[in-house]
Amino acid sequence: DMWEQIDEALGKHDVPNAAARLRRGSEEFFRTACDSLGAPVTYKLNGRWELGDFMPAAMSQYRKLLIQAKSAEQSWDHTDQFEALNELHSTARQVFARSNAEQWAVNVNVHYNTWTNFSGSDFRPVVETFQDLFGLFTCNGCGGMLRLARTGVKLTAVRCNCGKVNWNLSEKGKS
Repeated sequence: DMWEQIDEALGKHDVPNAAARLRRGSEEFFRTACDSLGAPVTYKLNGRWELGDFMPAAMSQYRKLLIQAKSAEQSWDHTDQFEALNELHSTARQVFARSNAEQWAVNVNVHYNTWTNFSGSDFRPVVETFQDLFGLFTCNGCGGMLRLARTGVKLTAVRCNCGKVNWNLSEKGKS
């Protein structure tokens, strides 16, 4: 488990190892999130995509789908679902802002430089921010990655494997 390996590295005061594991794990995670949510990632002929390609694309698509789900729930007058999605949207904004602010700390601890001297306790909030960010893209019930559901080519929902997460994307009166 990536999080256990990061905790173990931090316990040994090995912040560069923890940062490298976080970066590599984040690249893999957000690559999968982009695929699951249909996030557009700019094509690179050399096939060398990085965290800076995947994470912003996944976050942007998540935000777009969440706004679409809110609009759909509003069109059906599903007040409770709309309010729940509105609260999630507020939480996502905060988590996205924190992750953008903390991202620099991953890079400076992966690469050698003479001025960085992070301790485990300095880096732990960065790890917690990324855990919160990953949590937005996964179901807290089944642990499954959120994914698009389609009927033919029409996007109908964002779901998880167990059905606990099920954002309706279909607006009333639109086919």
